[in-house]
Amino acid sequence: ADIRYHSIWSKHDSSAATNWLQFRIHDAAGSPHTSQKTVLHLNALGNMGLGTTSPNHYNGYSSITLNGTTGGEIDFEDDGTLLGDVFANAGGLYLTTRSAVRPIKFQTHNGSSTAERMQLTGTGQLNIGGSYTQTTFQAQITGDLLLQKAAAAYDNPLLELYATNNTAHGGSIKFTGHYGNKYELARIKSYGGGGSPNSSGGSLGFSTGDGNEKLLIQADGNISFRHTNAPTIRVDSGNSTSGSGLKLEIDGAEHFRFEPGHFEFKESSNTSKGTLLGGIVYFSNTNLYVDLTQWTMG
Repeated sequence: ADIRYHSIWSKHDSSAATNWLQFRIHDAAGSPHTSQKTVLHLNALGNMGLGTTSPNHYNGYSSITLNGTTGGEIDFEDDGTLLGDVFANAGGLYLTTRSAVRPIKFQTHNGSSTAERMQLTGTGQLNIGGSYTQTTFQAQITGDLLLQKAAAAYDNPLLELYATNNTAHGGSIKFTGHYGNKYELARIKSYGGGGSPNSSGGSLGFSTGDGNEKLLIQADGNISFRHTNAPTIRVDSGNSTSGSGLKLEIDGAEHFRFEPGHFEFKESSNTSKGTLLGGIVYFSNTNLYVDLTQWTMG
């Protein structure tokens, strides 16, 4: 080889950083002795520089520094076919697959074996923690999801479902189970209405079982039971000693109390009167009676 055009240089010094080996190549720009360019630099700290004579160094680490006029890139090929690359420039860091629809896979060792933990598919879906089977979704997480944020404010952390269609439809949360096949258990769905908060816009619906909506909380605060049969409100404290009861308060004061066998109406302005209305009992012979022993006059 003609050493005027290409050469290997070395330097021995008392410092590891200044003990180096350089590979220089003539860049075809003038005299061979003055226009050689260092393309590879190795120093005694275990650092390598491509395109630079000053590779980065971090205590306890060996580094590879790629320095180009606009950034650096590493290509991965198979018999001349580019499969993927990693490059960085002023716009960011890019992990790219090439020449076919290929995923980007992340593998880790759990103490006993190495396996895939996360995959970004070639069509843009993200899969974390399991086999990618839910192909109709942009993200699949096998396991629990925790949202955590240290902020002394409401709505933190925040999970937002944003429907961008201009017809103001809302998002939904679906709960599914598996028994032979995947099936829906329940759903919480929001309604956008006409695009502004009103009795129909901004409502929240709850569906269970057969998929039909059973309860609707409207934006104006009204609650609509949407079952075809008469809805049942069931209260069961599970306390066999004192039983179950339902208390209704208005503006912080108790007005109604429902207990097994009777209900009570209380006059909050005169608590000494106690219960004003006692039990109403329905017998199998369709007769009704009111227990007046709980009533007072005056």
